[in-house]
Amino acid sequence: MCQSIEAVRADHVARHGSARAVSLRHDARFRTNVGIVNLDAIGHQFTVTATGERHVEKFNVFVPPFSLAQIPIPDSDYGELTLTVTSENSSAPWTFYGSSIENSSGAAMTSVGTP
Repeated sequence: MCQSIEAVRADHVARHGSARAVSLRHDARFRTNVGIVNLDAIGHQFTVTATGERHVEKFNVFVPPFSLAQIPIPDSDYGELTLTVTSENSSAPWTFYGSSIENSSGAAMTSVGTP
């Protein structure tokens, strides 16, 4: 399967401390991934908070320099969910997206994080 994502606006990659992606879903029908893009020359640690209607989870992701890390959120019945990503270094350029995929059809919806 593949998924197209529209180009990200420059202000979404500007230096910022946190960003939020909304209108995602993770439950028995949907799974959700988070993709974090680090455009800095050094690696950075990011904290992801998945806040759902029925569950909240917080975890850390290390992203090497000039790299993308895409990982699934921890499995649980979140329902509708918002992802918030916080950078350890607010002066580094980065962005992220959340992607919810319907398990049976593979249809996906993507939300780019907004600072």
